[in-house]
Parts: sequence; structure tokens; C-alpha cells
Amino acid sequence: MEFMMNFSYVARGQGVITHPLPDRTCLKARDVPEIKYEHLEAMKLSDIPEEMRNSFTTVDVVDSDVSSVSLSPDYSYKVFPFTIDKLERLKKKAMDDGNLKKCSSFDAIAALVWQARTKAIDMPPDQPSKMFFAVDIRSKMDPPLPKGFAGNVVFCAYCIEPAGAVKEKPLSFCAEKVQEGISRVTDDYVRSSMDFSETYKSIPALPGGIFLSAWWKIPFHLADFGYNKTEYEASRFSP
Repeated sequence: MEFMMNFSYVARGQGVITHPLPDRTCLKARDVPEIKYEHLEAMKLSDIPEEMRNSFTTVDVVDSDVSSVSLSPDYSYKVFPFTIDKLERLKKKAMDDGNLKKCSSFDAIAALVWQARTKAIDMPPDQPSKMFFAVDIRSKMDPPLPKGFAGNVVFCAYCIEPAGAVKEKPLSFCAEKVQEGISRVTDDYVRSSMDFSETYKSIPALPGGIFLSAWWKIPFHLADFGYNKTEYEASRFSP
């Protein structure tokens, strides 16, 4: 978003407003690793069977024909709009049993998606149901990362529970686990995870799970390239 805002200001002749800081040494693994936690969000590369590793490696597109890349016809694309009223009802449902004192829009939607997906694919009750989601760690690091820090500074938070519990327990259970996943992401935990990744050459433990990304929190509608802000801004709903 900082790049988009800089681009739009330059396009309007006003120059750069946020100067990028490309120095990423503040997110390096420590010289002496301190792995303090069990990192269920990651898989050690050594734990992945050799015949499966190609499925998880980055595709080199330099020598490939990008235009020939196509998405599988097995995928379906749907839009499920949430009005303010629907979202308020969903949040109220997540708090009906009194287990939660508060519930954000993200908590409620993430809980709903996790529960609905677990039911939809009919996971066996004892199988772990996994949901991963991105958490911006710019303000969670100590000290906080400076404004303009260049890079995709997100951390893969997670919820992992037996499928039976996810399917059968109330929405508040799933929302509470989402909140626990967010609260788990601290400076200490993130640095332990970076040490884990550097030590074991890990990758995100996504197989068998679902990844959720809250794009609605990114204010793309604010970018003005000289033609005024987007018309969509007037009707845009940002939980």
C-alpha cells in the first residue's frame, strides 16, 4: 500500500511521500538460535518426502511461458458479500454464549470460513483442521519496524484443532481460537520462528489446511493517480 500511495503521489506530480527503507537486517535470524516454542505453522524441509518436495518449491518462471499458465478448471469462484447487518449478526452469534467479551469482524469471518470449510470437505473428526492467516508484524516487533520498511512483513498465524470440535462446537469456539492465533504472534514468538526456519529450512505447513488473507483491510481505494479516488470508495464496506 505504501508503494501504491507513493506511485499515486508521483503520478500527480507531488513526489514520494514515504521513502522506502530496504534494510531487512532487523528481521534476520539470530546468530545463536533461540527456538522457544513449538512452531506448528512450519514444516521442516527434512520431514517432507523427497518425491513431494517439488510440490512445495518455487516455480522458476524465467524460462517458462507465463502466458501458458492456466488455473485448474476444478476451482469455483464465488463472492459472498457481507452487509453491515449480516456482519453484526455474525459477530453477535459468535458472542451469544458469553464465552467471548469481544469479537472483531476478522475474528467472526475467519471463524465462519474455518468452520464452514471443515464441514464442507467432511473431515474425519480426529483429523486436525488447520487454518492459517496473515498477521502484519510491523507494530508487533520490538522495536516496531520503521515506517517505509520495504518488504512483505506478514507472519503466518494458525489455528489447529480436531475437525470434530471445529464442526460441532459453537462459532464462539472457532472465534476464540482465531483470537488465540493472533495473540500468539509476539516479537518473541516471531523471532523464535525465524530461528526455527533458518535452522530447519522450513516452509509453511499449509498442506491439508486453508489460508485466509484479509485484503479488505488494505485501503487500495485511497490511491488517486490523478483521476480522483475510485468510484468504488462510495460503496466500499471495510469491516
